[in-house]
Amino acid sequence: MLSKNILERGPAKYFHGRDKERHIFKSLLHETIHRGMGSSFLIQGAPGVGKTALIDQCCRLAQEEKWHIVRLNLRSLYDEEEFYRRLTKNKSRHQVKKRYGVDLHLFKADIESQRSKAFDYLNERIIQSQPTLLYLDEAQTLGTMVSAEQKNRVTDFLNTYHNLESKKGFILLIGGLSMTKEILRDVGISRWNRLCFHRLGRLEAEAERQILDDWLQKEIKTPSDTKRWLNAITKQTDGWPSHIEAYCHALSEYLKPQETLSEKTLKQVLDYGNHLKDLYYDQRYDGIPYEYRQLVVQSLESLNTTFLKKDIIASFATSLSEKKAEELYDIIEAKGIIDMNSHGLCGVPIPSLRHHLIETYGKKTMTSVSKKPPRQPSTFD
Repeated sequence: MLSKNILERGPAKYFHGRDKERHIFKSLLHETIHRGMGSSFLIQGAPGVGKTALIDQCCRLAQEEKWHIVRLNLRSLYDEEEFYRRLTKNKSRHQVKKRYGVDLHLFKADIESQRSKAFDYLNERIIQSQPTLLYLDEAQTLGTMVSAEQKNRVTDFLNTYHNLESKKGFILLIGGLSMTKEILRDVGISRWNRLCFHRLGRLEAEAERQILDDWLQKEIKTPSDTKRWLNAITKQTDGWPSHIEAYCHALSEYLKPQETLSEKTLKQVLDYGNHLKDLYYDQRYDGIPYEYRQLVVQSLESLNTTFLKKDIIASFATSLSEKKAEELYDIIEAKGIIDMNSHGLCGVPIPSLRHHLIETYGKKTMTSVSKKPPRQPSTFD
């Protein structure tokens, strides 16, 4: 059975890397208080790149500075009562009324003046009285809204909190898949400070090794030298956080506490880690018809490793209508098969994912794929 660490998204047990992003966020905590103006901070990237783990690190930094931290969900952006339940830490309506003197049912009232008065009062009593961090993960789900009323309410919410004036300090922290920035543009946030928008890619090689070494030294407490194992595992992980977690799970499955590292066990760990990595890739393709998977591979093989969005859509359009070609691009982007880098170029974000795609769905004459090269710098990162 897979452990909770692998099956559930969430904070990383051992976190290394993302130093630039963490440093900027920590500076932002102080700057928003100094300026008296709030800010928004967006973290986006493909599935498994470590967005949720970095959001958790940002929350920890805010907690160290005694900030009030509130986790939002999609509903809380268009349902005011839900928002204030979360803002008040899910206190009952009676508790909120007793502490703040406001009935949460006022947010469902038809009289706008009553709702506005309640909003202003709670905003003053909670958000304006202490440094406050609101955070929303999986923000790409904003693109699933079908109700015009919901969309209008979300736009109003974002207009209010994107750069909220606050003497105590305020940040709206958002995480989501690679299309999140475009989705947010559609609901009200069109501009981002260059230091407040972060597109995540692979981890640095040193951070990758530190995470794996922590598992061997702190979880397993092995007395052995770990260098050989680290070299072997990092050839498989591509610096991709979800892959690193998979091999960490494999370490826990096949190594007993304080066990000496052996070649036999290393092979078992690598085999099981590769199995988990393949499961991750299978999830990326899930729901995409087989013939579309083949079309994606054919298009990737006809293009350079990095390419323009319009070029791969044009390649799809040789077999599909233009509308279907654009829909296929949106699907594979949401699945994390394709991602766009900071230069506006697209590509497969993980080298071994590209290799797996071609090996699995390429033409029969192309099934003899060369051995995966060692980790190397990529123009896509």
